[in-house]
Amino acid sequence: MRSLSQPRRTFKRSFDEPPPALAALGKLALDRRLQLELTQTALAARAGVGVSSVYAIEAGRDSMTLTVAIRILEALDLAVTVGPARRNARPDAVRLNASRPPSRA
Repeated sequence: MRSLSQPRRTFKRSFDEPPPALAALGKLALDRRLQLELTQTALAARAGVGVSSVYAIEAGRDSMTLTVAIRILEALDLAVTVGPARRNARPDAVRLNASRPPSRA
């Protein structure tokens, strides 16, 4: 148990700016939406989310849940791959893959 005379541990985390990977994710989402010739309104309807969420992801904001972000990415036919971080990886590296139809053998 912590003594009252011992200070609490404080963790310094800056929430002023989202991680650079979010900006990269936003650019990929925007580029894909434009490639699919969708408006933000059409993408929001397709994903079942509000237009403000589409705007937020494209702007690289961190104001949405992971569920909402995944819905938007899936509506863009993008898949998210998560794995261990590589050493020396660029901080803005985001890996998204456009869904591909199964190959016919």
